[in-house]
Amino acid sequence: MSISTISSSISRLQKEIADIHHKISLETKKESDCNSRIGQIERSITKSTSLNTLKSKSAEVQRKQGEIAKIQVKKADLYKTLSGKEGQLLKVKQDLLKEEEKERKKQTIADERERKKTCRDRKKTTKRAN
Repeated sequence: MSISTISSSISRLQKEIADIHHKISLETKKESDCNSRIGQIERSITKSTSLNTLKSKSAEVQRKQGEIAKIQVKKADLYKTLSGKEGQLLKVKQDLLKEEEKERKKQTIADERERKKTCRDRKKTTKRAN
């Protein structure tokens, strides 16, 4: 692969990783909001709360707990995806280093050939001048 192709892969993976981090933060906020709502509901229950109201509030708490469970599953999936993308990014960065090393070696060999050619040309020019 060429260096430019690898570099674009790195950029793409970094963008995907940033997007996953953003999604995780959104899910964390949703989870926090649900927990806050559960706290509000629990604080609103008093000794004088009617049985129907108590049932309604209990049902809402259960719904919020269900939402939290779904959010946690989604976050776990996002973390799994994140881990995979970070692994891919590491591998692609290693590929980039290898490709850059190959390019350096090619350039060194080309520079050495050019240097030798220049030396030969100078020797020929010097012999002709004598």
